[in-house]
Amino acid sequence: MRDDMAIREAKLKTLNMLKDIDPDDADYCLWEKIAAYMDGEMALVIESSAEDGKYLFVALKDKEKDKELHYMMEQDSRFGIYIDDREQFDEDWDSNNYEPDGCHYLDPGNVEILDG
Repeated sequence: MRDDMAIREAKLKTLNMLKDIDPDDADYCLWEKIAAYMDGEMALVIESSAEDGKYLFVALKDKEKDKELHYMMEQDSRFGIYIDDREQFDEDWDSNNYEPDGCHYLDPGNVEILDG
């Protein structure tokens, strides 16, 4: 029996994850870069209990790429806390004081589960 809250290893397939987003959205170009950056990367995900059928993104397995990805996500004009503040982000990340200000959900089509 598999634990539904278990962290799962996955390969991300994110190039099409913006299909339902308005290209005129102020952050569309940012998220287009984020989707391209994530695509093909190995990641850790959890099956969401809040968003039925979706996966909660935990981290990229490559620690340096994960740090860069989180900084990119922090540039979102609605949700970003470290907009154009790389120094504070690096300080918080490197001292293990960084916490994202929300969750990132992925559709099942953007996640290829690799472990059983």
